[in-house]
Amino acid sequence: MDMIIRKQRMSVNRIILSVLTAAFAALLYSCGISGNIRISSYFKKTGIENWENSGGSSSRNNYRSTEMNPPLEKVWETKISSAPNEVVVASDQVVYTGTLDGRIYAFDIQKGGTIGSLKFLYAATNGLSVRHQTAIIALASGKEALVSYNVYDNDYNFIKPMPGIETNPLIVEDYIYLADQYNKFYSLNFKDGATLWIYETPKPVRSSPSVSGTAVFFGCDDGTIYALNRFNGRVNWTFKTGSAIYAAPVLDDQNVYIGSTDSTFYAINLKEGTLRWKYKIGTAAPGKFFSSAAVNKDKVIVGATDGFVYAFTKKDGELAWKFQTQSAISSAPVITKNFVYVGSQDSYLYAIDLETGKSNWSFKTAGRIKSNMALYGEYLVVASEAKNVYAFRTSK
Repeated sequence: MDMIIRKQRMSVNRIILSVLTAAFAALLYSCGISGNIRISSYFKKTGIENWENSGGSSSRNNYRSTEMNPPLEKVWETKISSAPNEVVVASDQVVYTGTLDGRIYAFDIQKGGTIGSLKFLYAATNGLSVRHQTAIIALASGKEALVSYNVYDNDYNFIKPMPGIETNPLIVEDYIYLADQYNKFYSLNFKDGATLWIYETPKPVRSSPSVSGTAVFFGCDDGTIYALNRFNGRVNWTFKTGSAIYAAPVLDDQNVYIGSTDSTFYAINLKEGTLRWKYKIGTAAPGKFFSSAAVNKDKVIVGATDGFVYAFTKKDGELAWKFQTQSAISSAPVITKNFVYVGSQDSYLYAIDLETGKSNWSFKTAGRIKSNMALYGEYLVVASEAKNVYAFRTSK
């Protein structure tokens, strides 16, 4: 009798599992998701600092103390299906990027071989962050716009019903921070996507968030920079600029650094929200700041739509130098020990000396560089609009 009951229970469990599997498959189909990424044979934890969030850290400072001196050599180049979205990230020997035709790619960072890809039928991938075995993927449209995917063994942790997402998700500890297209900023649980709190803004948020300590920071289309308590969503302070903000805030232990489309770059006290200094660029036809900055111990470096790279002293905002490219800059610079690397819409990647502001090396890619770069160990990974991804390192 006991054996019959056990067999019946096993049969019921199999039926339940089949129903759940079919339901999840139906959900994937309704979301238009296909393909797979499985990094189990590539996955390797090392002592190398990962570049898991755009900007390389929760403060998005776009900085590593790595010594990467030009000339650089191209280690590999590979093709993707469409122009990339604005972010490249890297973790545990694997580099990831998304595309405007709705794909996520994973590449072996040493050789450039494609490990796998996902395809989202109905939406472009707007943002991407990873933490070891988990990729958090933000979609530009659809009813299920946030996907948590286990890249180690090709499985889904959750698919969250929410509107299209405008920002790069930020993973910090057990939290995800992001904003949707309908004026809502979210704190979510990293493991299951549960909503912890929501803060409503007057206009959309396209500025990806940054975190320092207990605060989360972001800009808004209404020209305001918001600092919220990241555990309960309460406002610490706000700071008003003259126009919409698209760039992500960059943080150090004292200030928030951010550019606005009012042609002004700001340094704001991290704790109090008061102005430290500001710098307005241009005169008759001023440039605007759409990209994030990069920060090291004494300089803040940022590109603008006027084609210039600006280097400010952190202490007082004095212009240390500026370097001219031949087109607008919409991607964030990356600072290494002695050089800053900048991609421009003139299709060139530039190496600029941090002290002099002079460049003695550049590389022409196949198309405009509009995506943020990733620096992982000895590799600088760059995506161009012509459907190319490149990895560089110092020539040996």
